[in-house]
Amino acid sequence: MTAPTLLLEYFGKEAVEYLGRLEHLARSATGAPPEAATMLAQARALHGSATLTSLEGLPEATAALERLLRGVQEGGVQWDDALRAQLLDGLQGLRGLVAEVGGWGAAARRAAHDVVVRLSQATVQALAAPVTGGGEGVRILPIARLYPDDGAPGILHRAATPPTTVARRFRDEVAAAAAAVGAESARLQHDGEGTRFALRLLAEVADSYGAASIAQLAARMARAPLATPDEREAVLRLAALLQQRALSEPQLAQAVREAVARFAEGAQAEPAAGIVPIETLLYRGHAALSRAREVRDALRGHWHRGTLAEPAAHALFEELSELLDLAGTA
Repeated sequence: MTAPTLLLEYFGKEAVEYLGRLEHLARSATGAPPEAATMLAQARALHGSATLTSLEGLPEATAALERLLRGVQEGGVQWDDALRAQLLDGLQGLRGLVAEVGGWGAAARRAAHDVVVRLSQATVQALAAPVTGGGEGVRILPIARLYPDDGAPGILHRAATPPTTVARRFRDEVAAAAAAVGAESARLQHDGEGTRFALRLLAEVADSYGAASIAQLAARMARAPLATPDEREAVLRLAALLQQRALSEPQLAQAVREAVARFAEGAQAEPAAGIVPIETLLYRGHAALSRAREVRDALRGHWHRGTLAEPAAHALFEELSELLDLAGTA
């Protein structure tokens, strides 16, 4: 199913503007790095718009552009003349895709796949050298995010002499993210928002390594009210656990499983409420806006992971639409 004709026309005009700005910024960055944050913002907006078209392959192509520019902005992808040329080539490819939105078919899907491969290959070729000192590491980019899961040949190869192991980097980066969670949760003036943000970052780091149990628990905690002492204590325990570098991998896995079970048990132990009018369960006014911000942040997480096509993301889009309507109610 594709979007209505008027929406496709609007997307086409909007996409041309985004691509024009990106091309201008890329062409201007000859003697110095580009305005990476500005370029990433344009790419994110383009990806978000492309997702709404429901044209197979187009969201994946814009996601590949966003991944490349996020790598440049975060420092994991090195900017040079070669990458600049590859980026401009990819932008031209995206222009060609935008021109085809009114008659999207098999040829356009193949062209979109070609753009994904070209931009992903540019990202891989420009990956920055690994950090070996004591500074903050570069965020891991899973192989699965660099090209579509369509059976095509891979474009990454394992280094013959890696400077560190994936397991060691996982423990380093998860421990650092957990330390941020603990610091936010332990603040005297605790409002929950800082802790939720830190938990979402922890979930993203864990997810980038495929640590589903940690990612799901952190995400679940981020959605909790975090208003009771038990909830706060559970967050602090998780943060402390993930910073225990002396634990072996099996010990850490078992401890995380126990933490998941305890948190689920605590949620089920809440007293059941009596029957109440459904109107009292709806978000309204300021509460609707607050929830809309949380949904927006969750959608950004899907953008970063390239999973906007998943049913969970579609449900969030629908909820966001409803929340915007409820925001105007008293």
